[in-house]
Amino acid sequence: MQPRRPSLHAAVYGQFSQIETPSNGASISYNPYALSLGISVDANNSLAIPNGGNPFERQNALFSAITGSTVELYQKIDATQHDADGRLSWTVNVPANSIGYAYVVRGETAGSYSPVSFSVDGGPLIKEGWRFSNNVREVNSQIVESATTHTVNIDPFYEGGAVPAGTGCLFYALNMDEFARIHDSLSQAQLVPSVFEDGHVCGIYTAARDTTLLLSIPYDKGWQARVDGSEVPISPAFDKGMSSIPVSTGSHTIELTYRSPGFTAGLLLTLVGCGTMAFIGIWTVRRRRRNETSPTANAPSLRS
Repeated sequence: MQPRRPSLHAAVYGQFSQIETPSNGASISYNPYALSLGISVDANNSLAIPNGGNPFERQNALFSAITGSTVELYQKIDATQHDADGRLSWTVNVPANSIGYAYVVRGETAGSYSPVSFSVDGGPLIKEGWRFSNNVREVNSQIVESATTHTVNIDPFYEGGAVPAGTGCLFYALNMDEFARIHDSLSQAQLVPSVFEDGHVCGIYTAARDTTLLLSIPYDKGWQARVDGSEVPISPAFDKGMSSIPVSTGSHTIELTYRSPGFTAGLLLTLVGCGTMAFIGIWTVRRRRRNETSPTANAPSLRS
């Protein structure tokens, strides 16, 4: 049985069950959609990071690459724009059983410190569109079985200021039915480790066909992978954000170990350095002792 995996934030409201509330007020929840360390992907799939500035389409491209089929996990939704008095405003229709998201597109004249105020349905103002913001915000906080309508506003952040020219919003909805379908498909062939320690992961994995095992471990040259005791190449995936290894049909023991790059060479250099210093020290001590015990060490000088 796969252990429960706590999540400190719930991106899919209504789908998480709260585990506990610590004394500091944070909410710890169980994420039923968490996948394990490794999932199977077709060996012919491209594992290159998708291009483009639209985060929703990049997510669609990412899951399409993983599943090997065209995926529309995020779907563009209807939004009617009606601006007034320096405010940008949209009426957004979120489909049933979906989570609506807004992505604030920075204006072409906006600098790194040109924020705007973002709000949904008259709620709290959120500082958005500046250097340290992520620009993606939820439109609806609950998943319901019927479509919902919301009002999204963007206002000047500074009093007397203006919204930078070209500022806008992209509106997409996460289709929970499609999300569940993809999750169920990917969860059929997972590597669930029996050992998960710092620098050491081990588990049994059964492949229905020759496949690529996509690992959620960021690629690093220090990782080594073995399948049934034999070393196999570990390759970068999605711009080194993940790793992958080849696995043939059947049941296998997968073992991953990490050693800092350069550790062996550094250890050898350290040992050589220590040995050299020890040799010099011993040689110096012996030379001094020979000089002290030499018959001519204290002989009178013949110089006049």
